[in-house]
Amino acid sequence: MLNLMTLGYKPEPAVVPLTVISLHTFICQCVLFGKIFIGLLCSLAIDKLQIKD
Repeated sequence: MLNLMTLGYKPEPAVVPLTVISLHTFICQCVLFGKIFIGLLCSLAIDKLQIKD
């Protein structure tokens, strides 16, 4: 029973920072991907406008 308790309590402090770090990296990746996607859309729009002119 004592082993189960220590096993149950030990991961909790370690899991919290890991989830925060993973969330932070996930958000950073989303922001980077969003910037790239918007950049591609803008470049495509500019190309289309230039072709029309």
